[in-house]
Amino acid sequence: MTQIYDAQNVLVPVTVVEAGPCPVVQVKTVESDGYNAVQLGFAMKKAKNSSKAELNHAKKAGSLKLRAFWAKSASPSLLRSSRVTSLP
Repeated sequence: MTQIYDAQNVLVPVTVVEAGPCPVVQVKTVESDGYNAVQLGFAMKKAKNSSKAELNHAKKAGSLKLRAFWAKSASPSLLRSSRVTSLP
């Protein structure tokens, strides 16, 4: 936790998160899945701690041994295997 000043000089508490660059592992679209979302990979994970399904999913994306998380409501214009440094 830290603090920053906003435009009105009011002190606002914030949390600083290090994220990126993260490869796009999977893209969900309204047409195929009913909503827009992007799955991003981050943090290396040992193969022995991964299931076969996780390993194959990462292999399809071309980024082995990555953990993943969902960022819903993200732009579907992102392409698989591109890198993201921040989301709006």
